[in-house]
Amino acid sequence: MIDECLREAEVVEAVANGAWPSASTADLKAHVASCAICGELAAVADAIRADCQSARAHLQVPSAGLVWWRAQLRARQQNAEAAGRPITYVQVAAGVFAASLLFMLGGLVWPSLRESVAWIDLISHVADTGRFWLPLALAIAAWLVLAPVVLLFALSDD
Repeated sequence: MIDECLREAEVVEAVANGAWPSASTADLKAHVASCAICGELAAVADAIRADCQSARAHLQVPSAGLVWWRAQLRARQQNAEAAGRPITYVQVAAGVFAASLLFMLGGLVWPSLRESVAWIDLISHVADTGRFWLPLALAIAAWLVLAPVVLLFALSDD
């Protein structure tokens, strides 16, 4: 059995150029009809070329305006994601700070809670320490609410 033919390249070139079988020479047509290797090659290559032409006929390339609009939309989404990261970091830092503040405040109130039996003593102790901690806690709460909004406006392009 012969694995290759000397005229394979000629058949491939004819099929690739679209000259098979209409613009091919009679000599090449006779060779393809008699040679099993070239016959299979011509059939497979012609089928691939026909499939490629069919795919190109159904191909729809989007307009330049649509491509530009999608690129702009993608850029805006990426900018929005990038702008949201610092806000998330600030919120996490503020949450950690608020939790540590509550932990410290609990450290001040807990000893008096263990020592005090009467609720009135506890309330008066919280009120005494509240003179300092209450304004600070309100300022931190306001910062937790307003800082993300301020960063959003500061980092937005629109």
